[in-house]
Amino acid sequence: MNSEKTVSEIAEAVIDGSSANAPGYLNGNPRRKEAEKERQELKKKKLEQEAAFFDDLIDNLLIPKGLVTEKEKSFIFIQENAAASKKFWEVWLANYNKLQDMDGKIPLKSYIDHEFDVKPSILLKEKMCSVPDNIFEMDFYFERLARFAADFQTEWKTPHFYMKKNQSGANVLKEEYETPRNIEAEQIVLKIWDLINNFDTVNTLVMDYYSNVLNEVSGKTIDAENSRQIYMDIFGNARQAKVFEQNRFGLLKEYGTVLFLVKDNWEKRLERKYDNFTCIEDVSDTIDTILENRLQQIDSMFS
Repeated sequence: MNSEKTVSEIAEAVIDGSSANAPGYLNGNPRRKEAEKERQELKKKKLEQEAAFFDDLIDNLLIPKGLVTEKEKSFIFIQENAAASKKFWEVWLANYNKLQDMDGKIPLKSYIDHEFDVKPSILLKEKMCSVPDNIFEMDFYFERLARFAADFQTEWKTPHFYMKKNQSGANVLKEEYETPRNIEAEQIVLKIWDLINNFDTVNTLVMDYYSNVLNEVSGKTIDAENSRQIYMDIFGNARQAKVFEQNRFGLLKEYGTVLFLVKDNWEKRLERKYDNFTCIEDVSDTIDTILENRLQQIDSMFS
């Protein structure tokens, strides 16, 4: 957000009951005018808080982290969809900050290396391009969501130019906002915004799980056997362990769906081909297989 632009936009959005241009319904009614003044002051305060939130988010995190470009920063907050737009970035920021504050990623690695018989990342990296070594390293996905949202919000709200014939039959360059490109980008943005709610829920589960793991691994040498014992001690029974795995692998499938929408759009828009992708059906089937093997492993652990 540009600060000068923000100030002018707030001034335009707030009604000044004392001005010559005030709405007619305020004339000659002091109580109504006072009530309207209070409403407008609250509205102004909300708009100022909104502007401060996005200025801080963009200038102190998204730009320094390379998650947003100079062009895209003007489209991070979508005024026409203010509630949904702001909610996405508020939820995103709260989760991202928690992940940055999490300690113990190095000692956690020894446990992660023995968590699965075969690391899911090995099975998925040739199917859905780059994935983290720890397939549930949540920082990776939140950064991807920010990049996707910034790009597609910009594509959604940016006008595109087309050659069209005017009444005399001459070709003229026309600016349009409701092109197929805008509409496709909007649909992808709405899916990204919806996905943040499940990321919020599952990230809390995963962070709680890793916190419990860190409490258990402290001072221990981790191998496959005591890794399984730690897992059993954390969950206590097969049912709770299975629900956890179904939640986090379910989120991975949802992310995969959005990832392939992004990939297909970028290939078409940028006229290029991305390597190390198969198709969403193959990725979903692979995730289902990994999950099924994990559930069987859980049955074996607790039997």
